[in-house]
Amino acid sequence: MERSEIKNRYSQIGIAYTVFVIVMYAVSFIIKLVMTTNNLHISSSWLNYLVGLAPIWMFGFPVCFILIKNMQHTRPEDQKLSIGFGFKFYFILTFLMITGNIVGRIIGYLLSHLLGISIDNTTIDMISRQDILPSIIFAVILGPMLEELAFRKLLIDRLWFLSKKHTIFLSGFMFALFHTNLYQFFYAFLVGVIFAYIYTITGRIRYTIMLHMIINFVHGIVPVILIKMMDVDKLARIAVLSPESEEARKLAFELIKSPGFLLFILYLLVLLGFIITGLVLFIKNVKRMRVDDSMSPLQGPGSVSAVYKNMGMILFVISMIAFTVFEIVISQ
Repeated sequence: MERSEIKNRYSQIGIAYTVFVIVMYAVSFIIKLVMTTNNLHISSSWLNYLVGLAPIWMFGFPVCFILIKNMQHTRPEDQKLSIGFGFKFYFILTFLMITGNIVGRIIGYLLSHLLGISIDNTTIDMISRQDILPSIIFAVILGPMLEELAFRKLLIDRLWFLSKKHTIFLSGFMFALFHTNLYQFFYAFLVGVIFAYIYTITGRIRYTIMLHMIINFVHGIVPVILIKMMDVDKLARIAVLSPESEEARKLAFELIKSPGFLLFILYLLVLLGFIITGLVLFIKNVKRMRVDDSMSPLQGPGSVSAVYKNMGMILFVISMIAFTVFEIVISQ
């Protein structure tokens, strides 16, 4: 395949995913406009998730799929994933996710103070306000399934034979930008790269779906459950009281004795163990985490340019940055 053909293929992908996002935001805007015009308010967690996710997966994604479904595609070579391999990558994913989260929080904090604006982690904030059951259905089961189909299977099947290396990083990059959230960008990129690597070397999307579900449950739902078990009102009152006051000490003592607080501390200790294990495994295995790209037609000078410096990918990056800024502005 000629370099110009390869560049055009990446551009087609970029345009399809740009349309995906534009349709998603257009439908979301129409829904919000109808609700505002008719003074409608949603109090149900089920409806909150449906209204929030329907524009993405019922409108945006199907349009994207239609645009690229006829492109030449093939699944990566089929390889079975052992249970030990799965555990190894779960720990590595945990380490990378927490590391990326810390980086995102630091940069978000610095930008918030530098620009005098508030930059929030909107996804986590939304989950914490919803009921647990719909959060599990939408954020732990449906969300990972659809995201892996969109940013791993659909994307990688059409690009991996051109360059495994570039496709893995592109999958993580596009997945991170898609979140339109500064806090989530860094860990979404790192996690997305690992998911793309796993799918590329196994050809089995169910592996990344299962790992994605576990990550979302353990690191998204479990802490929310534990925090809800604690007396949030006491936490809020302690925050505004003087640490030396008798009332603050009394409330803190009651909080420490609560099962939710003890379980949360235990959760943090277990999580710390996972992070250390993941760090060790990452150091030991990072050099082995390579893919054979010797047969790739996309090598040498100009390969990066072919992937990213084309009209479609440029449009995608610009649109995602614009929507990220838009999300920040409307949240002020």
